[in-house]
Amino acid sequence: MPSPPAKPARRRRPYHHGNLPAAAVREAKRLLTGRTKRDFTLAEVAAALGVSHQALYRHFSGKRGLLAALALEGHRTFYAQLVRRTEGLSGRGLLRATAQCYCDIARHDLAVFRAMFDPGLTTKKDFPDLREASDRNFAALGQILQRVGNQSPLPPAVVQAAVWSALHGMAVLEAEGWLSQRAGLTKAQLAADLPCATADALYDGLLQGQVESAG
Repeated sequence: MPSPPAKPARRRRPYHHGNLPAAAVREAKRLLTGRTKRDFTLAEVAAALGVSHQALYRHFSGKRGLLAALALEGHRTFYAQLVRRTEGLSGRGLLRATAQCYCDIARHDLAVFRAMFDPGLTTKKDFPDLREASDRNFAALGQILQRVGNQSPLPPAVVQAAVWSALHGMAVLEAEGWLSQRAGLTKAQLAADLPCATADALYDGLLQGQVESAG
């Protein structure tokens, strides 16, 4: 009895995303969200999108390249929000809006926020677009402090570094859950009171010249 004809090999269905790089960034963000390990593989991303592993390498140098794309998207989104939400503001209100922007992006997109400040992705040689976007956000903070009215006798670079450290630290501690667990703050306090209190402390102290040089 003749053997039945061999079944044709199953072919991988081609992806229909239209924009594979953007779809890969979204999937990486989905995989990272809620993971304590903060890791993923390109194989996971490819499988979720229904494409070959090699297809992703046509757009990214590897997992690090995909993370850099995720970070770049985060920096661009943050800059757009910062510009929109601080337009027309000055003084205390301007600094409060800036603090709120930092809290919001860390709270709503913690995986993106982590990628944005991943020290392994900030080299200008490997990811010049990412470094440029990161530098633009840092420069935007400096411009905001000029608009706020920096009266500190400290060098502007020191003031900007101190403000950045305070806002970034506040955002990370809140998004990672430390402030609700250790300080017992409610969601309402975290969402509104915390960024305002942090901004006010900076505005009334450091930016009004109440902090002197230790040298």
